[in-house]
Amino acid sequence: MKIAKISKEDTKVSRKLIAKFGESIYHCNEVESVFIKVNFKDGSSIGFKRDEGEDDFERLFIADEEEER
Repeated sequence: MKIAKISKEDTKVSRKLIAKFGESIYHCNEVESVFIKVNFKDGSSIGFKRDEGEDDFERLFIADEEEER
């Protein structure tokens, strides 16, 4: 498990920040899947999830749809 410390003054946590961080980790060769969930004090949360197996399945599904056209 890796922990990223973000200073409170410099950065506001946003969907864009979480997505950019998640994508950069996911595209490393040795990474199969990424799941990030950030819970805020006000009860809201932001998440990011990518998985090679799900991506492969989605690609096959899209390829099948294109063949049917």
